[in-house]
Amino acid sequence: LHETVHALSHLGRDLDGRMWQDFHLPSVEDPLFEPSLLHETIAQYFTYRHLVELRDSALLHAFETVSARSAFPYRAWERLRRIPGEEVRSWFIGIRRGVGSTSPAIVQALADAMRGEDN
Repeated sequence: LHETVHALSHLGRDLDGRMWQDFHLPSVEDPLFEPSLLHETIAQYFTYRHLVELRDSALLHAFETVSARSAFPYRAWERLRRIPGEEVRSWFIGIRRGVGSTSPAIVQALADAMRGEDN
């Protein structure tokens, strides 16, 4: 599920055929490669939302257990946990369109995430 969200954001096209600007797939061969906090937060959040919709408690527990033991970019999604999926989806589409406005809850959650894991 996580990688499917990445595929949609890195390789996907909108119905108008446009590619998403600045969502290109980074080269993992780059020795300075680091996971993108934004991309990993999006991928993890939508993975979580999908697992909630599946109502599979064992799968959700496994996801949360792995997430809790992962590097910070893979845990930042937790700051968005209580924000409705439609609100985050609208924000994500806004990023794609170059529109910066979003809800105060998302702005605060992402600002907290960007400050790092010690907050």
